[in-house]
Amino acid sequence: MNMKTYLFTWNPQKWHWVDLPEAVYKINTGQEYNIYWSCGNTKKIQIGDRFYLMKLGTHPKGIIGTGQILSKPYKLPHWDITRAKKGDKALRVDLIFDTLSESPILSERILESPPLNKQNWFPQSSGTTIPILVALQIEKVWVETTKKDFTLFTQKELEKI
Repeated sequence: MNMKTYLFTWNPQKWHWVDLPEAVYKINTGQEYNIYWSCGNTKKIQIGDRFYLMKLGTHPKGIIGTGQILSKPYKLPHWDITRAKKGDKALRVDLIFDTLSESPILSERILESPPLNKQNWFPQSSGTTIPILVALQIEKVWVETTKKDFTLFTQKELEKI
């Protein structure tokens, strides 16, 4: 499998995630939580790729979740209501989380320390590719921190979700 890893972003100052507490509860009680998310201008995302979700904007900042991508990019009305009213579209992908928290699991401090500091963890938009060596390093730190390996769904399992 030629899985890639992407960084998605969420800024609470720009978009209010209404069901975040419910989503965290679902995931922590073994239930599925799927959502579509902006992927910036990135069109090369594939079903089964891995993602990390970075909370930006307000402190504390850091990685709050991770999971797998369930779709190739597609267009929907823009997430910004003003832009959506003008008819603007944004690329989205469907996500399934295996871990999600309201507060950072990996803090800014951890992400800015070697060897993870080779990645820009504070991009302006979602869909940034995480290079394979950094992806392997963050996965190691993630597992050490959460004591939880990510769930890798097979292609057939992903199609059923």
